[in-house]
Amino acid sequence: ATGPCTSLEELLEAHTQDVQGTITGRSYRLPPVLWVNLDRFVFDRAAMRGRKRQAQLTFPEVLNVWMLVPPGEPWVQGLRQNGDRMRELQRRLQENRAQVARKSSPEEQVWEGAEEALIQLVEQQEALIEQQQRLEEVMACQGAEQELLYRLQAVIVHSGRVDSGH
Repeated sequence: ATGPCTSLEELLEAHTQDVQGTITGRSYRLPPVLWVNLDRFVFDRAAMRGRKRQAQLTFPEVLNVWMLVPPGEPWVQGLRQNGDRMRELQRRLQENRAQVARKSSPEEQVWEGAEEALIQLVEQQEALIEQQQRLEEVMACQGAEQELLYRLQAVIVHSGRVDSGH
């Protein structure tokens, strides 16, 4: 991800690429119950103290953990390729939404052809969303075949500061 992670999937994928190395040597056997503990705190070297990350995350009802499987496993290649496609679709959709927002501003609607340009962008957005939904369905089937799906049971959120609170 180019910016801060906004979903549990993005955080898990970033975790597999952390500075400690890769998941190459890890087992791909996943537990029947997956417990994920997210560290919402970081050490700020400039201030020489801990601080809480102020990121809002989305949590899927069903989590496909394909990104936790070592990349060398042959059977996960299709999921990894689809994950790359999904990221590209999300990037294109984000760009499209920004263009729609710009073209929707009152200043942009004064030039000739502005309405047609906006309609074209909205049609592109609908096509991207449809592609994204189809790809999500494919990835869910692939994840189910390999027993990589987990259903969300609970989310516990720490409220407070780095040094106190629950």
